[in-house]
Amino acid sequence: KLLGPDMSHSDPSPGGGLTLLTSVWIELLGVETVSPGDNFIEMGGNSLLATILATRLEEETGVAVDIQDIFQLSFSELTDRFGG
Repeated sequence: KLLGPDMSHSDPSPGGGLTLLTSVWIELLGVETVSPGDNFIEMGGNSLLATILATRLEEETGVAVDIQDIFQLSFSELTDRFGG
């Protein structure tokens, strides 16, 4: 399943974290879609972008995301940890 950039806002409903994560991931990496197996670093992310991603997610949801998780986990694994 590919997720596209039309998901641009935070949503407190179940799956809302997924919407936000998808939107920020796409914005920061400059890609059009994200797949469950995608890895942030392998797609061109770096430590600065990972820090921005973690900060934005925490600011929008109050859920802290470990930067090591962003480095090591696939998109779907990260959404599971994030609660998407």
